[in-house]
Amino acid sequence: MNKPRILITGATGFIGSHITQKFAEEGHSVLCLVREKSDLGFLKKLPVEICYGDIKHIHDLIIQFQNIDFVVHA
Repeated sequence: MNKPRILITGATGFIGSHITQKFAEEGHSVLCLVREKSDLGFLKKLPVEICYGDIKHIHDLIIQFQNIDFVVHA
């Protein structure tokens, strides 16, 4: 069985980064929705996909929610 594809908002924050790390270590396909000016130092060390957007802009979400099984809003 394939592991679900997970979109994480807030992945650059304290809690979000730990959630992201856990899912990545478990082998999930993880997509991180981050803002343009976010510090990506920690995320760049993980096997995750990074996409830029803002949850306040519906257009950013529509594109990113395609082929996503779960959303974690941290």
